[in-house]
Amino acid sequence: MEDVLVLGTIGRERVHSFGTTSTVVPGGTAHHAIEAILRAGVTRPLLVSIRGNDLSEAEIVDQLSAPVDTFALHQRTDLPSFYWEAEYKESFEESTTIALENRLLDGFMPDWNALGKRFPSIRYCYLAAFDPNVQISCARYFGNTFVVSETLEYWIERDRQGVLDLARESNGFVVTEREFRALWGFAARPDMPLTHVADVLQQCSLDFLIITFADRGSRVFQSEGTFIMPALACKTVDSTGAGNAFSGGIVGYLAQHGVYERARLPDAVSFGTGLASLQVRDFGNRALRMASHSEIEDLRQEARNGIQWLNLGG
Repeated sequence: MEDVLVLGTIGRERVHSFGTTSTVVPGGTAHHAIEAILRAGVTRPLLVSIRGNDLSEAEIVDQLSAPVDTFALHQRTDLPSFYWEAEYKESFEESTTIALENRLLDGFMPDWNALGKRFPSIRYCYLAAFDPNVQISCARYFGNTFVVSETLEYWIERDRQGVLDLARESNGFVVTEREFRALWGFAARPDMPLTHVADVLQQCSLDFLIITFADRGSRVFQSEGTFIMPALACKTVDSTGAGNAFSGGIVGYLAQHGVYERARLPDAVSFGTGLASLQVRDFGNRALRMASHSEIEDLRQEARNGIQWLNLGG
């Protein structure tokens, strides 16, 4: 029974990483996130996305480790699928886009009413980076679910207010330090006091805000407290999709344990951190998809042991 909805892009990507170039591999924000959600043990998450005339449904699902529900996977026959090609030159924190094909996103708006009637058991919505208007419409329709959202600088540059509105419609919001600064106008750092983001939490009525700092880990903010999650040491080949694996892992872990409870967030973030460390070890989602359950559990426990607890002012 589907209880997790995943909205995001599905397509292909090619990455140039410090002298090594991948083949064209499956990609997109929903692709990386839904694999993480599957690795959490979620059964048949509902994939809400759109494909073009060059990508079959079978090609999409064959690259995932378990079945997904593709009822809401739309197709446009007049345009190619989402495609992104980029290069990492100086660090894995920032890429340079070489080619981007996302015209099929224009005008895309799922029939949320039809989906709500067909899938009444949805409890969690994971809104991967996408047009904020579509993300907001999903969050509002499924207002009784627990909504976790993220974005990209690409969308902030085009509709900053829309992304801010999205944060207000979400229960959990995950951003990079660069995205945080673009949205709220001041720099984030791993050790900054909770008081610096208290207004953001309050204005957006967020259960949690997570700011990621690439290989420096992440910082989790809640009105009740805050903690630092260090990144796990590993050899990085390609950081594409690491944020989706991180956030998707959090949502998948929470969904597997029922309704949201704040006490489970540290374990969920530990799980997401473990999956992100797998995601960066190869191109595409190969490392994440091929990892054993025991390897994933070992990484979750390693991440959990590294949490740095801070007091309310820290």
